[in-house]
Amino acid sequence: MEPGFRDDVERPWVVEESPNASGGKYITTRGVDAGGEPPSEGYATYEFDVERAGEYEVRGRVQVPDSESDSFWLRVDDREWVRWDRMRSRRGSWEWESVPDHDRDGAPPKRFNLDAGTHTLTVAFREDDAALDKLVVTSNRDPPVLFGESAGKSTGE
Repeated sequence: MEPGFRDDVERPWVVEESPNASGGKYITTRGVDAGGEPPSEGYATYEFDVERAGEYEVRGRVQVPDSESDSFWLRVDDREWVRWDRMRSRRGSWEWESVPDHDRDGAPPKRFNLDAGTHTLTVAFREDDAALDKLVVTSNRDPPVLFGESAGKSTGE
């Protein structure tokens, strides 16, 4: 899923261009903050299909300027919002980041139990200037590399 290619992201998301983004474009926000609670509007929403029921991780190719602007809100289907923060990438460097599970010690990647079929992934702004290039929903525990190629064996999704 490549957010930068979408025309239907809601304001305050904006589409920006970069030769280093996977499709030449990415999404970000400017001058907004929803740190404490998810906003009531302003979403980037994507549908995706899962061939087999199981546990899946969500990873994003992100770029953040600093630790004060390093997060989004995310939810799968109509489940609870998850705070996606503490990203390590910095301006000028696109990095793959997993959505953390803050309910577990050390905040390992959050695993979503999904049935086979179509699902909806919604991303909301949390801190301004955090940039999102691409999303991957996978059961493969190996992180993607470069523009999203798997670093390990394919799991067939």
